[in-house]
Amino acid sequence: MHRLLERQLRRQLGRDFQADAALASFLDIVDSYYHEVDKEQRLLQNSLSMNTAELNAVNERMRIQNTEMTRTLLNTLSDGVYATDLEGRLTFMNAAAEKKLGWSEQELIGQPVQEHVQCLLPDGSAQLAEDCPHLRSIRDGVSLQDNGIFSGRNGEHIPVEFRSSPIVQNGKVSGALVSFQDTSLHIEAANKLRLANDKLSSALRELEFQQLALDEHAIVSIADKRGCIVYVNRKFSEISQYAPDELMGQDHRVLNSGYHSRAFFTDMWRTIESGQVWHGEVRNRRRDGTFYWVESTIVPFMDEEGRPERYISVRTDITARKMLEEQLSEQRAFYERISETMGEGLYVQDSAGRCTYMNSEAEHMLGWTREELLGRPVHDTIHCFTAEGEALPAEQCSIMLAVRENGDWQGDDQVFVRKDGTTFPVEGTSRAIIRDGVSYGSVVAFSDISERKNSERIVRLAQERLNLALEGSGLALWDWDVAHDQVYLSDRWSLILGDELQEVVITSAQLFSLVHVDERANVENNLVSVLKGQNEFYSVEFRVQRRDGEWIWIHTHGKVVDRDSNGRVTRMSGTNADITARREAEAALRQAKEAAEAASRAKGDFLANMSHEIRTPMNGIIGMTELALDTELNSEQREYLGLVQSSADALLTILNDILDFSKIESGKLDIENIEFSLEHMLRETMKSLAVRAHQKQLELLLHVAPDVPDRLLGDPGRLRQVIVNLVGNAIKFTASGEIEVDVQCLKGAPEGQMRMQFSVRDTGIGIARDKFQTIFESFSQADTSTTRRYGGTGLGLTISAQLVSLMGGSIALQSEIGQGSNFYFTLDMLMLSVSPLAEYQQTGRIAGMSVLIADDNATNRRLLQEMLTNWKMHPVVTSNGQEALDELARATASGHPYGLALLDLQMPDMDGFELAERIREHPEYLVKTLMMLTSEGQRGHASRCRELGVAAYLMKPIAQSELFDAIMTALGVSEQQLTTRHSLKEMRRRLNLLLAEDNAVNQTLATRLLTKLGHTVTVANNGIEAVQLWQNGSFDAILMDVDMPEMNGYDATRCIREQEQHLGEGAHIHIVAMTAHAMQGAREECLLNGMDGYLTKPIDTEALWQELDSLVQRAEVDVVAPAAVLAVADFEQARQIMDDSRELFDEISSLFLLDAPSHMQQIKEGALRGDSAAVRHSAHTIKGMAGIYAAESTMHFSERVEKTAGEPECVAAVAQMEVALTELIAAIKAYQW
Repeated sequence: MHRLLERQLRRQLGRDFQADAALASFLDIVDSYYHEVDKEQRLLQNSLSMNTAELNAVNERMRIQNTEMTRTLLNTLSDGVYATDLEGRLTFMNAAAEKKLGWSEQELIGQPVQEHVQCLLPDGSAQLAEDCPHLRSIRDGVSLQDNGIFSGRNGEHIPVEFRSSPIVQNGKVSGALVSFQDTSLHIEAANKLRLANDKLSSALRELEFQQLALDEHAIVSIADKRGCIVYVNRKFSEISQYAPDELMGQDHRVLNSGYHSRAFFTDMWRTIESGQVWHGEVRNRRRDGTFYWVESTIVPFMDEEGRPERYISVRTDITARKMLEEQLSEQRAFYERISETMGEGLYVQDSAGRCTYMNSEAEHMLGWTREELLGRPVHDTIHCFTAEGEALPAEQCSIMLAVRENGDWQGDDQVFVRKDGTTFPVEGTSRAIIRDGVSYGSVVAFSDISERKNSERIVRLAQERLNLALEGSGLALWDWDVAHDQVYLSDRWSLILGDELQEVVITSAQLFSLVHVDERANVENNLVSVLKGQNEFYSVEFRVQRRDGEWIWIHTHGKVVDRDSNGRVTRMSGTNADITARREAEAALRQAKEAAEAASRAKGDFLANMSHEIRTPMNGIIGMTELALDTELNSEQREYLGLVQSSADALLTILNDILDFSKIESGKLDIENIEFSLEHMLRETMKSLAVRAHQKQLELLLHVAPDVPDRLLGDPGRLRQVIVNLVGNAIKFTASGEIEVDVQCLKGAPEGQMRMQFSVRDTGIGIARDKFQTIFESFSQADTSTTRRYGGTGLGLTISAQLVSLMGGSIALQSEIGQGSNFYFTLDMLMLSVSPLAEYQQTGRIAGMSVLIADDNATNRRLLQEMLTNWKMHPVVTSNGQEALDELARATASGHPYGLALLDLQMPDMDGFELAERIREHPEYLVKTLMMLTSEGQRGHASRCRELGVAAYLMKPIAQSELFDAIMTALGVSEQQLTTRHSLKEMRRRLNLLLAEDNAVNQTLATRLLTKLGHTVTVANNGIEAVQLWQNGSFDAILMDVDMPEMNGYDATRCIREQEQHLGEGAHIHIVAMTAHAMQGAREECLLNGMDGYLTKPIDTEALWQELDSLVQRAEVDVVAPAAVLAVADFEQARQIMDDSRELFDEISSLFLLDAPSHMQQIKEGALRGDSAAVRHSAHTIKGMAGIYAAESTMHFSERVEKTAGEPECVAAVAQMEVALTELIAAIKAYQW
């Protein structure tokens, strides 16, 4: 033990003091400190003694060596040495002085030393120049030795011990020599020695106090070189919950919490085993398993060989701090999560403006990642431009200036710069981060307001445009502050009233006082309805008096713009417009319109009367001529009657064209939108045209593509009219060859619709290309000579083109002179069913059958082949009789005979009858069924067919369904009668009909036509007789003339319909109107008065057949397929709406059954008198009530009536709505809970 330590211990604790193991270990450490201090003290003393001896030796040698040796020697000295002349200018400086002062000799030679190396006082201030050591020696001629402070070149203070002596030559002072020694190390060594002595003198005195302090504030442990614990203090035991005895010999792993990794401890041991102090934070485990944190310093004590001998660990309990850090970390994470979800960009900058944090939204908006922006100056990176695009210096940054001055900033007039260089406007706030009155930076939150700025720009432009528009249109703005009853009127209002341009603020009473007394009530009523919320817009017209006394018309339009929390109106705004000129123009137009309408009514009445007067005798002429032609006549009589019939048809065509053109010209032609069968319409249309084509020896062909649907929604009557016009035109201008009607489906139709293309191709005279446009103009033909040669009004194509346009389509043509023409038009139509091929493909009875076709017309062969192929049959075509016989012989030889042969009657060289005879002469051909196709039907053909065993005799053109039915009938009956188009129709049910007609000619004609078709007819001479006969008889339908004496057809129909309501369901009888009135509105009036069909006189035989045929089909459908309740209502959904309450269901149903019929009656009456508002109101009411029952049909037609009120389409919609409503009422009555 060091003698000083031992002496102090004995003096303080006595000679018999014995330290325990723990204290002995600690005293060993103190003892080592004493020995270390002794070593340093000895080294310092040796250094001091050596420097003094060396200096004496150098001085001795300098006296005996020459000048060069002196310089060399001086340069080798560790002390600085410099010499000056009498003025203090440098004459010599050794290397040590250069190094210590920082100046080179070359730099200061000839320079006053005192100006570059100052002598400083202890407080750091400079001494006077004349008090510098060398100047004092020169001045006083004495040597000086003292301690002082020199200034270095870089301003550093150098503590020195200096000696300054005058240089005497020849007895005179010529300069001074100064040497100095840097005493920094001496001072430091002395200080260390003094401190060591102080420590040693107080070490033992404070030993117990230090022990107590360590125990109170530090956790101390000592481990040996193996890491085993040899000492712990009280604090260690308290925090670890282990007694000292339990810890002795243990290593620190007894406290391992498992929190730190193996690498953590490896690094710790590597550090202390290398003799370095380790410092870190450690989480330990107490005896009870809880954890605590310590800040630990481990000091290794090395032996003489440099290996650790023991380790002292001094720890501080930082558990509370760690908990606080964890809370702060969680709080920081919480705030960061908030910042990440706040929807705004956010960054934090320190007091120097450098970024310290940025959230992800800021990253997204700025294009910078957090890592890229951290540490960068925020202003220079993202805020270096003004909104005008000019550079923005950091010292002018409004955000930073506001934060420095006020502690915060808020604004929306700044722009930020993205990483890609683009800018965007921002709205933001900034708050200073202040602690203890010191600003540490700021937090800035911002959002991209590009959309808002753009919206503001749009609003600003819109306002400018509005102002310009108001200025240009002459509108005057008004704004009514209802709460304070202040009405602002813009300066335009003053101009309107004839005053000077100025804005006005008046009360509402003052404004209303300007209104003409006749309009005040209407103005006030409209305003009250808006204030009560009954109407959204305030729109009314009234008169005010100008200052010059003139009354002018004003249209005011406005709306409510603000309401209070109770819903009361607080503000309204709008415009006033001077509409005097418009009202005057409207009055003039109204007068002109009334005059035009009067003229139009006169024209319509004239055309209606002329139509009635002409059609009545025409009906007798045409009808009786048809009947006469069906009797036995000689050739001369048949020729005369044929001329009569063709002349009557031509006259009727002219009359129809003029009436249709008149309707189109006046815009009163209606286009229906009803369901119809395309195949049926085409078949009947083509049959009516076939006779005219045959009279000119023309082939009339019909082709419908396989993908064309059958059930469509459209106007079959107008479609038929267009086709008749185009085919009739083709027949007129075609001398020989064929006419083909083709129907195809095109692409590009709207969803749910089919784009249909109808084309009529002929082999006629053709049309020059320069006439393509004019040919569709009124009263025009391609060549005026054709009118004289072929006849006609020239209206057919005009009417067709306008009808196609009204149906939403377009018509065009392709033609060359001498090569024929092709007229085609397209329509988009709603498809209600798939192609009719679907029903043919369901049967397999004819699939796979071989069929022989013999026809000299190539187009007809192609059409027949396509139809048969679509039915999975195997057709083979031949162009004449001989080819057919050759093919039959070949098929027989091959063992695959034909089961069916379709033969054209009109073939050159060998006609159909001769071919049939030749086939029957060869029974080996095994042709079981022959069918004859002809373009004309002659008497005797049927009997000739029966003789030859021909199973069917059909007129061309042949529709698919007609051919299919004929084939199925011919193949399915062993001994069938001859199948013709008449026999196919006669297979339908016969009807018992009531004919109400006052004209004897028409009675006779209708009776003959109907009985000829197999129907039974009862005649009534007027409406009263018709009602009486209906009451006492049982009829399938009534043909009702509209104009009859005593009671007309309308009154008779209404009387029947009223009585039907008392007879219950199933009492409805089909009534078809017959009238000579073919003008606009006649058909609609008939339907609205309760009639189901409509025929114009003279009665067209085909039209009558179609009407009766459709009646038979409806009757058959009614028998086999009664309507289902679910088709008109969904009562399950209705019950859900009513919360499955039967009481509520019964109550609502009673109200519906009571109100719906009255509303329906109001619709019909409103439609007749042209009251569109009443029609729309009642239709909307029924639609709303029907919605409770999910009655889609009623709702659909109600909405259609509501939308078309006042339009021609409304009539058909009303009829459809009434049917749907009747079905719904019946369903509600029949529904069982």
